[in-house]
Amino acid sequence: MRHISPKLSCLYFVLFLISCGEPGAKHSPATADEVLKGPKDSYGNSIPNHKPVEETKEFQTGKVNYGISIKSAPAQSYALYLPSYYTSVRKWPVIYIFDSHARGRLPLERYQGLAETYGYVLVGSNYSKNGMDWETTLNHIDALLADTYKRLSIAADRIYAMGFSGGARVAVSMAIYKGNLAGVTGCAAGFPQLDKPINEMFPYMAFSGNRDFNFPEMIRLDEELDKMGFPHLLAVFDGKHEWPDVQTMQKAFSWMELSAIRTGPAERRDSLIDNLYVKDIQQMQQLEKNGRMLELDRHYKMMAAIYENLKDVSDILEKQNVLEKGESFKKEVKAQAETLLKEAKIDNSYAQAMVQKDLDWWVQEVGRVTKFIEAEKDPLKKNSFQRVFGYLSLMAYLQTEAALNQGNLALAKKFLTIFQLVDADNPDQYFLSAVWHAKMKDDKNALTDLSKAVKMGFDDFDRLRTEPSLSSIRAKLEYQDILNSISPF
Repeated sequence: MRHISPKLSCLYFVLFLISCGEPGAKHSPATADEVLKGPKDSYGNSIPNHKPVEETKEFQTGKVNYGISIKSAPAQSYALYLPSYYTSVRKWPVIYIFDSHARGRLPLERYQGLAETYGYVLVGSNYSKNGMDWETTLNHIDALLADTYKRLSIAADRIYAMGFSGGARVAVSMAIYKGNLAGVTGCAAGFPQLDKPINEMFPYMAFSGNRDFNFPEMIRLDEELDKMGFPHLLAVFDGKHEWPDVQTMQKAFSWMELSAIRTGPAERRDSLIDNLYVKDIQQMQQLEKNGRMLELDRHYKMMAAIYENLKDVSDILEKQNVLEKGESFKKEVKAQAETLLKEAKIDNSYAQAMVQKDLDWWVQEVGRVTKFIEAEKDPLKKNSFQRVFGYLSLMAYLQTEAALNQGNLALAKKFLTIFQLVDADNPDQYFLSAVWHAKMKDDKNALTDLSKAVKMGFDDFDRLRTEPSLSSIRAKLEYQDILNSISPF
């Protein structure tokens, strides 16, 4: 990622296509009307009978509504969650959510409990995804906003954006291009490159797994935003390149709610403030006991920011000041910087080896690094090499897909094998293996690998439904069963 200039007025970027999401990022979009067709679509798939949400004349509350077509653009759709106590009599805060694979339902299914507790409407795009050009993306955001404004009771001063991976960059671009957002939550990726300056700051909270290959980017962004005085927070959780778990994401919901209470749009609720504060104090004390200084520093910063003018945070600010002046903290900051620099060099060398080295070398190298990870006690080094494996997983995925598209099946098999070596639990490698087998006219093993992909968590319904290489098995009952098992309808 290009470093951000400390001068806000000079913060210029160039629009580009986001392709650094998790494996599986490049696939053709399925239109909403295709998804909502009857039991047989244009690809020859049998789709379970279902009733489109629009035919019910109203949205269901307390559950995720799938496949809501945008009236002005029927080929685009979104998923929707309304709290069980939703009523049009009052105005509601809303979070527009962008997943890197256009899986609007995934974050809604995961975070609907938080939306229910805090009283938020969730809107998950089924259209925006990695690889989509920015003009199309921004036009989609316009259509999404217009449609939901007309059909829902939305508080204009409490509009938020949230995204994962490439979708995180979309969420930020929404704040920059559309403006007037109350806050942005970005997970697993930072800011996009844009062709206009950021003239107005907006509240921003970032999340990154400590084993996410984009972790170094998130650390650099955090440092640059600090220099700029940009209002932001960074929360690091134990995980890889993925949506945060519910407990971690609760920090974002409490941040949004307490910020709204502090600035005025939301009514002050002392019981909520007190309960959240007690939990954060307990977490702070646990971090102090464990001596995890970098994480403790981020926690001090978070508490000082979200409880400003709601609680007395002078003691927390003093604790942070003492911590950051300590030699042990400075030593840990230096160690992290050195680790990230070394990690970048390793990433670069492995990217070259992907093409230059044969499979025997890769088998030995992956085995060597795996043993190192298992034996390593230093969490900085351990997490660093796990991030390297995550980076290799992404590179192997992209190389496999490119070779398959070019019809070079021998090269695709090499990259696919590397993918399997570095990320054996990734369901996308089984999906690509199914595509490879289908291209080899091996329908039996193609179906076997598709079944394994779904069992391991593959849930990209549209990609499975539209992948051209799988046309030879689409009429088979086994394929239809697999497709139906991950249908969102």
